[in-house]
Amino acid sequence: MVGHGAGQAPARSDQQNVNFYEQVNELHNLAHLLHGGYSAQLGVYEDWQNEYLNAVDTLGY
Repeated sequence: MVGHGAGQAPARSDQQNVNFYEQVNELHNLAHLLHGGYSAQLGVYEDWQNEYLNAVDTLGY
């Protein structure tokens, strides 16, 4: 027990079982989704940057 008097509480909460491999697989799947989404957005941004640089070169700035 931790604490004194009426505020005492168990030092450890009840045991909770965790399926480590299931959680790792969920995080792995989430990482793939995030990577795919961000990669697509970065590709679009790169295209915009290239178009802008080409326009600047064409106009002679």
